[in-house]
Amino acid sequence: MTKHFVLSGALLLGTSVFGFQAATAAPQKATRKPVAAAKAKAPVRPVAKATALPAELKDVVGLDIAPASFQLDGPRAVQHLVVIGTLKDGATADVTDHVTLALDQPKLAKVVDGVVHPLADGKAQLTAKLGKLTSPVAGFTVVNAKLPATVDFNNDVMPILAKTGCNSTACHGSPAGKGGFKLSLFGYEPELDHVAIVKDGEGKRVNAKDPAQSLLLQKATLATPHAGGMRFKKDSKDCATLVSWIKDGAQGMGEFEARVKSIEVIPDQPWIPAPNRKQRLAVTALMSDGSTRDVTDKAIYSSNDDAIAEVSDAGLVTTRRAGETAVMVRFLGQVAVSRVAVLPTLKPQAAAQVAKHNYIDDHVLAKVQKLRMTPSELCTDEEFIRRATLDVCGIIPSPEEMHAFMTDRRSDKRARLVDQLLEREEFVDFWTVRWNDILRNNPRTTRSGAGAYATWIRTQLAKNRPYDEWVRDLVTATGRATEGQITIDQLPRNQQDRPGAQRLVDQVNRVEPNAAANYFSVSKDPLDVTSATSQIFLGVRIECARCHNHPFEKWTQNDYYGLAAFFKGLQVRGNAQVAAVVAINERSPEMRNPKTNEAVAPQVLDLTEIKVERGADRRTALAEWMTSPKNPWFAKSAVNRLWSHYFGRGIVEPVDDFRVTNPASNPELLDALAREFVDRKFDLKAVHRSILNSRTYQQSSRPNQYNATDTANFARFYPKRLMAEQIFDSISQATDIWLLGPGAGGRRPNRPAQPQFAGGRYMPAVSGEVKRVMQIPALIPGGARGAGGTVGQFLDTFGKPKREVVCECERSDDGNVGQALALINGEEVNRKISAPFGRIQRLARGTKPDPEMVEEIYLAILSRRPTPVEVNDASTLIRTAKSRPEGVEDLSWSLLNSREFLFNH
Repeated sequence: MTKHFVLSGALLLGTSVFGFQAATAAPQKATRKPVAAAKAKAPVRPVAKATALPAELKDVVGLDIAPASFQLDGPRAVQHLVVIGTLKDGATADVTDHVTLALDQPKLAKVVDGVVHPLADGKAQLTAKLGKLTSPVAGFTVVNAKLPATVDFNNDVMPILAKTGCNSTACHGSPAGKGGFKLSLFGYEPELDHVAIVKDGEGKRVNAKDPAQSLLLQKATLATPHAGGMRFKKDSKDCATLVSWIKDGAQGMGEFEARVKSIEVIPDQPWIPAPNRKQRLAVTALMSDGSTRDVTDKAIYSSNDDAIAEVSDAGLVTTRRAGETAVMVRFLGQVAVSRVAVLPTLKPQAAAQVAKHNYIDDHVLAKVQKLRMTPSELCTDEEFIRRATLDVCGIIPSPEEMHAFMTDRRSDKRARLVDQLLEREEFVDFWTVRWNDILRNNPRTTRSGAGAYATWIRTQLAKNRPYDEWVRDLVTATGRATEGQITIDQLPRNQQDRPGAQRLVDQVNRVEPNAAANYFSVSKDPLDVTSATSQIFLGVRIECARCHNHPFEKWTQNDYYGLAAFFKGLQVRGNAQVAAVVAINERSPEMRNPKTNEAVAPQVLDLTEIKVERGADRRTALAEWMTSPKNPWFAKSAVNRLWSHYFGRGIVEPVDDFRVTNPASNPELLDALAREFVDRKFDLKAVHRSILNSRTYQQSSRPNQYNATDTANFARFYPKRLMAEQIFDSISQATDIWLLGPGAGGRRPNRPAQPQFAGGRYMPAVSGEVKRVMQIPALIPGGARGAGGTVGQFLDTFGKPKREVVCECERSDDGNVGQALALINGEEVNRKISAPFGRIQRLARGTKPDPEMVEEIYLAILSRRPTPVEVNDASTLIRTAKSRPEGVEDLSWSLLNSREFLFNH
């Protein structure tokens, strides 16, 4: 068969760029109105002069000094100021360098480069002036300005070690340390670090008699050879701080020393009006004694996307291009983010007037317009039926379904189609596969329980059982993982004659069967179950805290082991021959923190008080908290997964990584979806329906000049490559050659081909004829061999997950040479095209005129009618081929290899 690689006129979609960028919420409005300069409190004295204002900032309509109030406690205290200008369109700009700052009590403090330094105790006020605008007053208090300066080990020394990278994984924070010097990772254990610095190494790291000659400083300043290079200079502020600390006796943590409880960053949502602009950040630590401290110079900064905005060690953000990202700030185990939006210079002439279908569109459009974008127009009916059928049922529509939809003249036909798709068996099949992926139902691990597990999952979806109910059943499951009884013959031969073999079989058979217990067949260890449960159902990746405090979140090891304590006593017995049996042994030892060896009581992540009755299954209390409408993660995690399926990325992306430092691109939208989910009693179909009926979902994938670079705010539909199963079943639909059944493998209808599965094992969750791979949710990876080709190999090539890890990322949509070869020369495609009883050969043998035949092929493969140019080109291709069947095959092959077929667009 001659292969024509280019079919002129066919719409070939380019691969879209899917960005994984954290995004911001709506721009922060000025909370206080500017006052006229004449009303500013007098007398004032200018302490900072303005620089020339750029032309694009001359439409500033409001000013604010942040923070609006603060305290300077001690001679070393400082406060970084950020003066924010609000523009007419709601954007914000850092105008700190362009304003005149005025201080009413210049004897109490001084302002140098936007930083306030104490001089004497008292109260003072600051104002900022820009042209005719004057900001509201910022008040502050100075206390203890004349007291001797002191240095705290935890609050002053530890931040230096963190910011210079001394306690990172690449340096002394590694598990084995470096050069015989080991610090706790990221400084999470300051007490141990103090011992390591002051007492370990025979106390040679500090020199009380001559602090500047301390080995700690000699190494860091490179006065002595140091593999880690220079960390700071001798004349730096960091070096002076460490010298003062050592000079004062290198004291450790005091009993009453205030600890950092949380940190805040200003501004938290800047809407920067253009690329190539600067934005200062100021960071405040909230202490355990109720006080606050400016830690801007001590915090650690990083950008989630340097291509959009970079950030310096001093917290100065420099924007590079339009888009959104999050700047992460860390200080002593606490994290915060500034969600930075960089607006494009191109502004729409006017706000787009679009017809909103439901609440989803309200939130999406509000965000899109603030980002100076215009949403794409609605997709065509042909695009919608193909898109929705693939997304809901996992397969392209048939030509008959296309004809019926295209000839329907009712105004609500899209909503009717959504309702029909959600009630089809294919919807249940498709989402059974998706949930088998999420719950890792891999027959290599669930073994004999794989089929029962798949059937159980399918039952929950077919009944549209409330999501919270079946999650509770999973998390609290006990029992035998298979339905059938086992016999002694299933034991290994060398165990069948052992004493007690029959007793073992009888004990297993007496346990009540419960397919949901397979959830624990995958993760048998309580710690593994903890990580999986948190990530799957809460979207929180807490695994890092298993070994050390989480570097990008607030989770500590106590949080992790407090959650793991709910699975105390979990026992999973069984092997490849004997069915798994899940039970809880309440007499098992308490969960312990491996670092302290202290027993850890059950504790949920938001610290809600949980009562666990003595002798009761602790998992019940955990499940009740998890599935509560008040849980801050449960509903959001579920709706985010659904959203990600339909749009190719989540509102939080990755979908299972909810954390402060990975904010939602549209928090209001996520909250609204979660509210509906809760209000609808955790009805999954209701969320499906709302998403599918929204204008946001029904937008065209064709970008306009305003949304061409959008990758996270849903101003257009993002093309996404089909899943492996979608590709296989859609090829079957297009060619009318199925996995099983009449005509399979090109044989006559009375001789259907039967695929062979590895070890004779495959687990369809439905009874009757199996035509589609989507009907086999527990397929063994690489194990299904269809007539004339390897089905499992085809699916593996196109990224079908092995279900070995708890991550949506295991299913790959990346392209590779193997996929190209599978489509160009693979047996599956060519066999289905050339099958005598398939659609393609029926059309080739038929008597339809070429234009009519071309239209049916286009409808069958691309789910649309061809353009006149495409009809002409295709007809020419058929006429010039060696034979009509060969021309028809070449046309079909070209369309099946097109990006238009392989992408949902």
